[in-house]
Amino acid sequence: MRILFLSNKARARKVALPLAAAALVAAGLVLLSACSSGSSVAPATPAGISKAQQSALPAAQQTKAGSTIATPTVTNSPSPQLKTTGLPEKAATVGPIATTTGSVPAPIQQTAVPLSKTPAPQTSLSVPVPTNPLQKNQAGNVTIDVTWEGNQASIGALRFAVVMDTHSVDLDKYDLSKLATLRNDKGREVTPTTWDGPPGGGHHRSGVLVFPTTEGGKPLIDAETKFVELTIRDVANVKERVLRWEF
Repeated sequence: MRILFLSNKARARKVALPLAAAALVAAGLVLLSACSSGSSVAPATPAGISKAQQSALPAAQQTKAGSTIATPTVTNSPSPQLKTTGLPEKAATVGPIATTTGSVPAPIQQTAVPLSKTPAPQTSLSVPVPTNPLQKNQAGNVTIDVTWEGNQASIGALRFAVVMDTHSVDLDKYDLSKLATLRNDKGREVTPTTWDGPPGGGHHRSGVLVFPTTEGGKPLIDAETKFVELTIRDVANVKERVLRWEF
């Protein structure tokens, strides 16, 4: 009988070892699942194992009736909360502090001095403006360009800019203040008051020819004037050159 009991006991151990290994694997999987989910899980005792098979299990896996194996509990710690204390108060603006010593000097009084201005020549509003300010004449190997510069009625002057150009004639000998006249469409005629054309250019000469704005106390150019003509005589053997400005 003793030999038969020992053989049965050995056979039971051979059967219990594979079952115990399977139980260990199952318990490990349960523990891993519990750790990952953050909940406490107590390992279950494998069912269908006899007392003889349970005695073959390691001591760490044996459980008594009414007792459980404590498993570590994984708890999710809440994320730290930032305390809001409100916006920072606006810093007070402190202006510069005057730290003067001694007596304070009296403010310097400034007196505005009006500047004297010379009024610019005014153009008469009643006098029309020509549609062709630049007129040209070419004859006797001399080209003469004359540009209307305006009717400055406030100073009684009609101004014309004159440019003479040639390659074969000496222009220094011509005095336009004696050779030019200005006539309107009604036949009233005036002679120059000044000719500002200094000699020394030889074949090139320029200057300003100035005429009065009135003739016999009447304006030479008014709102009814249709044109004026500048006549230049005896330059480079040309008896008369006529340049016209129409209004």
